[in-house]
Amino acid sequence: MDEFDKPIEAIPPDNKRGIPGRRGAPLGILHEWKALLKQIKGEIEAAQARPNYDPRSRVIKEWIDEELKLEQEIANVERIREARLQQMATPAHAAQPTSHKLERGKRCAQIVKEMKRFRYLRLDACRNVKEIQTDYPDFYIWELRENLTAEDRDLFDHPNQWESVVTYTYGILGKQYAKNWMTIRDWVKAWNKSQGTSKQPSKRK
Repeated sequence: MDEFDKPIEAIPPDNKRGIPGRRGAPLGILHEWKALLKQIKGEIEAAQARPNYDPRSRVIKEWIDEELKLEQEIANVERIREARLQQMATPAHAAQPTSHKLERGKRCAQIVKEMKRFRYLRLDACRNVKEIQTDYPDFYIWELRENLTAEDRDLFDHPNQWESVVTYTYGILGKQYAKNWMTIRDWVKAWNKSQGTSKQPSKRK
């Protein structure tokens, strides 16, 4: 029997070693994997230096397969650990503004579109508010309208009194979010930019 076909106790087959998966692998296991990988690489290098080295040997193939598996597992665990360390190093409040800004920008941009539609239906199509609400029950603007005072709601219902659609909409959204209209504008611009929308809503219409 060729010496490379003899089992080596120092490096048992994969099914005997029972390498655990990378999920939840403790740091101690990672060190064991690295030590084992180093040992396997040493055995492969030693085998390659022998005059009767045969790369087709079953044991050599097992070593190489094991080497590749360990390298992959170690790389996966280290990548996950690095991502978690970076996540822990970044304060939660520092990661939130961007996503919140985009989510709010998305909602505000949609409301601007709905307000333009509402204005058209009220002034050009001569529809009353109830009719529009019946035909477009999913519009975000109805929730916005319900939260207005009676006086502001009356202004909402008469878009011919608005300075412009965008100016008026930014104003009432600013009240809802307790922000000035420029902040609302910046949210909408950020959302449009994230979607590759080049045309920005004008403040004059």
